[in-house]
Formats: sequence, structure tokens, C-alpha cells
Amino acid sequence: MSVINQMLKDLDERKTATPNGPHAPLMGQKNNSSKLPWVIVAILSIALIAWVLKDLLPVAPMTTDYEKVVATSHETEEQIVTKAEALTPETEQQLEPIIKATLAESERSVAEQTEATEVTLEGTEIPVTAEVADNTTEANKMILEPVADLVTNPVVTTNDEVVEKASQPRVVKVSPQLELRAKAQALYEQYQRESYGAISDAQYTEVLALDPDFHEVRISWLSRLSQQKDNRFEQESLMAIQRWPEIYQYRQMLARSWVAAEPQKAYDLLLQQTPTINQAPDYHGLIAYSAKQMGDFNLASKQYQLLLKSFPERADWWLALALAEDQLQRSASALRAYQQSLRFPGLAQNIQAYAEQRIKALQGY
Repeated sequence: MSVINQMLKDLDERKTATPNGPHAPLMGQKNNSSKLPWVIVAILSIALIAWVLKDLLPVAPMTTDYEKVVATSHETEEQIVTKAEALTPETEQQLEPIIKATLAESERSVAEQTEATEVTLEGTEIPVTAEVADNTTEANKMILEPVADLVTNPVVTTNDEVVEKASQPRVVKVSPQLELRAKAQALYEQYQRESYGAISDAQYTEVLALDPDFHEVRISWLSRLSQQKDNRFEQESLMAIQRWPEIYQYRQMLARSWVAAEPQKAYDLLLQQTPTINQAPDYHGLIAYSAKQMGDFNLASKQYQLLLKSFPERADWWLALALAEDQLQRSASALRAYQQSLRFPGLAQNIQAYAEQRIKALQGY
């Protein structure tokens, strides 16, 4: 500040000096030469003062629009809930007309756009014309008019009508086949009670006349004919096999009657159509026995081994396997099969004695 005061003092002296004095030119020249350093010093002083004031005074922060947007978008959940709670019922009532007007305007705009839109079906553009719109209106009327009629004229059912319908007996339709089976079943059970199980041939025939597909009764009848050595057994069995090939019991019964005298014929009959081992194990046992009766012990051995994998507790099949292996002179496997046959029940005493004798012989006693 002293520098500035000195400059002002010099300026006053120049104003008060006499321009016509003897030293006037000399003073003017002296003042002009001394002005420049003072001006430079003044400029530097002002710059220094401005630089010091810039560091001391606080600068207002500059906030960009982006920061304002980010700051306003980060509202907390509490602020959102507070704003939502601020909508009082009075405010909602005030906003309701505005919302309805907005929705109506939106629907009108969508309707105008829909009228000008072309419908595209499988790559072919079909403009929606007034004729199509009329047809659509007629279709809507055809759908809505019956519905409106139902609404305006509903069918009223009283409680009395409901009770009357509920009290009426329900009629259940039964197929003729099931009806015949029911009659045949009732007649068969009646004959069993009256004859204590000894149904006559005529009674069997009567039951089967009602329902020829009553296979349980037919199998029982054929078994009776087989036991009686009736000549009709083979003829009736062949007829049943031809008519119902899916019923394996008919082939099994006929093959059992053939296996002793005609094992090849029985074997071929059994192989016409075979059920699974789990479904009919005795059927496959009869196949193995037929092979053994034919003298094909290798085939019989394979068949018995296959059966014993599923039914290892069958003592009779272990004995049959032992006999087949014994015929093939396979001593080790025959010995093991004989021993297995004695571990399970089912063999007669004389057969058990034979198995024990063969075990001792194979062991070298």
C-alpha cells in the first residue's frame, strides 16, 4: 500500500508544479523517466495481491448437469415410500379425471393406428377394409346375442326338480360282452356250489356257450378231458390254439400230453409262441424237458440253466440239470447240480436217495 501512496503523492506534486519555471523542462523529463518503473512495480503488486487473494478466498464448487441427474436418481426407498404415502384420497380423486382422460386419449390413438394397420398372414399383407370390419361386427353379434339371451332369460332350476332328478335311478350301460361274462360267471359259480366242484361236461358246455372267451372255464374243462383220456381233448385243444394263440396254456396242456410219446412234436408246438420266463416258468421247463426227451441234453442243459437264474429254489430243475450234465459227462457241474437239488425241498425220498448215490459216485466213493 505504501507504493500506491507514493505514486499518488508524486502525481499531486506534478499537478502543483509551475510549468513556466526555470526548471520546467528538466522536471518534465525527470518525471517521464521515473514513471515507467513505478508502473511496472504497480502491475506486479496488483498481480501478487490477486494471486494471494485467490488462494485465501473459497471457490464455489461447479456441479455438472450429469451429477445433478445422478444425485436426483438415487432416492432411497424411504423417500419413495414417503412420496407414495403423500398421495391422499383427496389427491387421488383429483388425479382420477386426468388419468381417465389420458387413458381415453391413448385408446383413441391406438384405435386410429389399428384402423390404418395392415394385417399380415403368412407373408401375405391383407388390408383391413370396411367390409372385413362389417363381417367382424356381424360375427361378434352372432356370439354375443346368445350370451345376452342367456343372461336376460336364465334357466332357473328349482329345488324340487333337483331332488326329483337325484331320486331317479342311474342307468349304467354295460357292453354285451361284459353282460355275457357276468351271466356266465354267475352260472359257473352256481354249478360249482351245487356239484361241490364236480361240474359235469354238459354244464361246462352251457357256460362256454354263453361266453366262449371264458378261458378259465375252458382250461378247466380241457384239463378234465385230459384226465379222462377223452378223445375230444386233442381236437378241442387244437381248436383253442388256433382261435386264441395268445393263450399259452392251451399249447402247454397239449404239449404235456405229447411229450412222452412225441417229444419233437411237443417241442415244436411249444416254440410256436413262447411267453416270458417270469410269466410262465413251467412252460419253459416243459421246453427243457422236451429237449431232454429228444436226447438233446446240451439244449436241455442250457434251458435249465436259464430257468435256474430266475428260479434258483427249484429242486426239480437242479436235478434235471444234474441228469443232463451227467449224460454229457461233465462230472464237476453234475456234482454241483446234484448237491444243489438236495438243498431245496420238493424231491421225493427215492429221488433224494438217487441224488445222494450219484454224489458219492462222482466223489469217488
